[in-house]
Amino acid sequence: MAQGFQALHLDLQAEWDDVIVVTMTEFGRTSKENAGKGTDHAEASAMFIAGGGVKGGIYNCDESRWKNGDLFSENKRYLARKTDFRAVFGEIFRKHFGDDDATLEKVIPGYGEAGVSRPDDFSPLGFMA
Repeated sequence: MAQGFQALHLDLQAEWDDVIVVTMTEFGRTSKENAGKGTDHAEASAMFIAGGGVKGGIYNCDESRWKNGDLFSENKRYLARKTDFRAVFGEIFRKHFGDDDATLEKVIPGYGEAGVSRPDDFSPLGFMA
């Protein structure tokens, strides 16, 4: 995957500031195996974001956010999310595309309501320049 992103960056150098690439999984996985020695759908996941306007780094993974035992914090089987994936896209739409709240609500229906119901999950991460 790293080589693919590197090739994309090299090919699009002149346009890189206008590019944003997001990779994510459809769902998280449990931290503990199930009876079949596999994992089940869960809540938390990871995203990888690249582009000219992205401030590189790892976000939302420091010791102030995650304590010992958090790996099994939900149902004693999986990690609870700390950021809603819609908040990440909201930050991209606002910072990269310059969208306002009305446009964001059209692109992600229910975005505003979700942010009100779980405000901690919608705190900006600050990964966009």
